[in-house]
Amino acid sequence: MPWAQGKTMYDFYMEYWRPFGVLLTDMERAGVYTRARDYLPQIEKQAYADREAATLQFRDWAYSIQPEAFWMNSSSDVQKQQFFFAPFNDPRDGTERLPAERTFTCENDIGYIEP
Repeated sequence: MPWAQGKTMYDFYMEYWRPFGVLLTDMERAGVYTRARDYLPQIEKQAYADREAATLQFRDWAYSIQPEAFWMNSSSDVQKQQFFFAPFNDPRDGTERLPAERTFTCENDIGYIEP
């Protein structure tokens, strides 16, 4: 390879990866200071708030496409797969892999009662 200029992967390891590994073990041995008492709780709260805002934004967007999608669990891979890709038939043999509609059961933790 022209970029290697006659060097082997072992040479690359000895020149870059080995010193980097030594640096990481030195950092681990010395310890890395974190502001766990004053800073981490603040950014944890911000991270939860950001996640909730992103979830609500996704739900609002999903609602604009399919009103019932507002109630979907945005953390569920199965429900997201159904929302984004259904219906899906396997092009090789034509078998249905994802039906057009699917019902998911979930706990009614908000007290919603259908009219």
